[in-house]
Amino acid sequence: MNRYQLVFIFPPKLSEKDWGTQRDEIRNILKEHNATIFFEEDWGLRPFAFRLAGHDEGYYGTMCYDVDPEKTPEIQTILRIHPGMLRYRLLRLPDGF
Repeated sequence: MNRYQLVFIFPPKLSEKDWGTQRDEIRNILKEHNATIFFEEDWGLRPFAFRLAGHDEGYYGTMCYDVDPEKTPEIQTILRIHPGMLRYRLLRLPDGF
């Protein structure tokens, strides 16, 4: 099992309910791949340093989780094609984190 941190960004046009639904979808994707989420944080609406897909700001969130490294490519494929997601970054955390 490896530890990963996922940071994701969604468009600012989402309502609070829709933002919660998107976070639930990400959480479910991870759980479907037997990931154990040990940290989750909502960073809320934040401005971008540059325009991204026609937006000046977006909703940020992060989740840290443990998962079998063989599941990571499939998780990345699903995140890459997730509708509405502006961008994501998946980082492997160092041992002992």
